[in-house]
Amino acid sequence: MSPPGSPGLPGRADRRRRLLRCATEAATRDFQSACGLGVDGVIGPVTWNRCRSNKT
Repeated sequence: MSPPGSPGLPGRADRRRRLLRCATEAATRDFQSACGLGVDGVIGPVTWNRCRSNKT
């Protein structure tokens, strides 16, 4: 088992996942707003299709 504070510790990975999730949700909200979509921070079918069509 890794000592506390070392890379690979589950707590540290969870923190990174939370930060990534927050950043992804914020970027999704910004994208949705810029495209005139309903803003909910979730990449559903409408957001995904708009993203794939690259029309902002």
